[in-house]
Amino acid sequence: MLTLEGIDAYYGDLQALYGVSLEVEQGRVFALVGANAAGKSTTLRVISGLVAPRQGPRRLRRHRSHARARPSSASISASSRSPAHY
Repeated sequence: MLTLEGIDAYYGDLQALYGVSLEVEQGRVFALVGANAAGKSTTLRVISGLVAPRQGPRRLRRHRSHARARPSSASISASSRSPAHY
């Protein structure tokens, strides 16, 4: 399971995420959909550890199942495409 609670993220002094919260249960598939500059890529970067959320009452938790199971094939993947320059 993955939980984000009130995540703020910055690039220098520029705030890119404002209080993002989400919860994804184990075994579920989710998608981040939104307009350009909505914070989709930054959210994935926070989840993957490439961008650190600011300190404070914000939490990012990656839960592991306590049940014995086969090794997990879960992964985070992202794809972005820029419009072609004409």
